[in-house]
Amino acid sequence: MKYIYTIIVSLVTLCLFSCSSQLPNAKQVEGELPIFPDYRNVTIPYNIAPLNFKLKTPVQSIAFFSRGKEQICIESKTGSFNIPLKKWQKLTKSSIGNSIQVVIYVHEKNIWAKYKPFNIFVAREPIDSY
Repeated sequence: MKYIYTIIVSLVTLCLFSCSSQLPNAKQVEGELPIFPDYRNVTIPYNIAPLNFKLKTPVQSIAFFSRGKEQICIESKTGSFNIPLKKWQKLTKSSIGNSIQVVIYVHEKNIWAKYKPFNIFVAREPIDSY
């Protein structure tokens, strides 16, 4: 019974603190945050695998991907972002011929910073058409 209670409390806590419900109130920062690989302003086929990346400096952070109603929010304690496949596929298919906006939030010295958004453009052609 104690095990079930622990699971329920963990799930409720996860839901309450999930970034999908609310992004942090952050100070806008000028400049670009170094990421690897650098996917800023690239064009991708809509059926490509998730573009996982990491910050060059390990830090608590959030990556927020959006196109209209489709959104993916990933929290990381180390600055590494692994995008769930199904969510990525849904986002890229809804973005065909348009772009996905990516915003990165970084938490340092008890302050959240929001970096300038960048785009990932999604081509109309699938990867296997070339």
